[in-house]
Amino acid sequence: MKKTSGVHIPLAWFRPGVGLKRWVSLAIGGLVVMVTGVVLILLQNTAFFRDHDKIWAVVFLLGWLLTLTGVVGFLWQTLRLRAGSSVGTNLTYAELAFHMAALDRGPNVVAIGGGSGLSSLLRGMKDVTSNITAVVTVADDGGGSGVLREDLGILPPGDVRNCVIALSRAEPQMEELLQYRFSEGTLKGQSMGNLLLAAMCDINGGMVEAVARMGQILAVAGRVLPVSTDDIRLKALLQDGSVVVGESNIGTVQFRSQSNIRKVWLDPADCVPVPEVLEAIAHADMIVLGPGSLYTSVIPDVLVPGVAQALRDASAPVIYVMNLMTQPGETEGYNGIAHYRALCEHMGGEFIDYVMVNDLYEAPEELLQHYREDHAELVKWEQENWHGARAQVVPKPLLKVSNGHIRHSYSGLAKGLMELYREDRKKAKKKK
Repeated sequence: MKKTSGVHIPLAWFRPGVGLKRWVSLAIGGLVVMVTGVVLILLQNTAFFRDHDKIWAVVFLLGWLLTLTGVVGFLWQTLRLRAGSSVGTNLTYAELAFHMAALDRGPNVVAIGGGSGLSSLLRGMKDVTSNITAVVTVADDGGGSGVLREDLGILPPGDVRNCVIALSRAEPQMEELLQYRFSEGTLKGQSMGNLLLAAMCDINGGMVEAVARMGQILAVAGRVLPVSTDDIRLKALLQDGSVVVGESNIGTVQFRSQSNIRKVWLDPADCVPVPEVLEAIAHADMIVLGPGSLYTSVIPDVLVPGVAQALRDASAPVIYVMNLMTQPGETEGYNGIAHYRALCEHMGGEFIDYVMVNDLYEAPEELLQHYREDHAELVKWEQENWHGARAQVVPKPLLKVSNGHIRHSYSGLAKGLMELYREDRKKAKKKK
């Protein structure tokens, strides 16, 4: 286990998301200082204030600034509470205010990955903390994202869009709008959210700035960062010696050839990580890898130079969330330890602290049979296979069945990770 960080400064107080009471207190304190300034004006003819005739102005100005800050903060927090009403429609305004303040005091979580797995994790974690940094892969070159990448020369927006929506506290209608895909014309297959991100990239000069602006509009709980702003291509070497170029081609070619993936790498290999990504990892309380496609969502992030080293140096525990199912074209036939070994090999060493696996297998047999027909099955993680591995295996109930599909439970992911986080902190305290 890694050494936990030392002094933790509650920076949440200085963000616009702090509790209503604090902003009201700040405004009242400012009014008191302003009144003090007025009193000093009335006393300026005394001997002391004749020698310090400008002190009243300084005090009055300070009070005015404090009052203004308190009022603006109160209004901002009120708007934020309205945007956060999706947390629970049965909550009173006071309960909602308390809940949002509690989220601001939650742990700093860095979630690394891509695809639907990362989105599922974020949907659960936003209900336990607002201090989330989602680090998203930018190797996607298929579908609508691939078209925009080729036509406009921007980073693929698909996974970024899904993460922004997953962390958003905006109205459900806004999510429906952003996920809408055109079914006719030249825009067929494109989502509204992808087009919006493309437009904001052009307006703001880059994906990082565009996502930050979009996060403000959608009341995002935390922030979303692309792992790099470079134009990255993912390549794979198969066991038969063939090389596959492009994230969207890897699964198809591997499944057709039935030759397992030996390794994947990035082109260019010297791509540069977004500085905020490394900073977030360094200051995290918990770092989560996955869930998501092993070779095309999780591993591409840790291949960006500097990211694996940042994970190695991090004081926070590094947790790998194992997929529920094997994936045709990537991990067909893999058990839990095979997933773990492949990830560690690409990271350059074993510095994952925990592997969270699913211990709930309550899925209808007919559904599992349907998955088997598609060459997918539940990932087996037998405990005896982990002898000698550095990481500790942590079983948690993570599975749910939704609309005829096996998915990660949002609440199960969040609950499991928070339990693991608290247990890790207790162990760290006992070691001191």
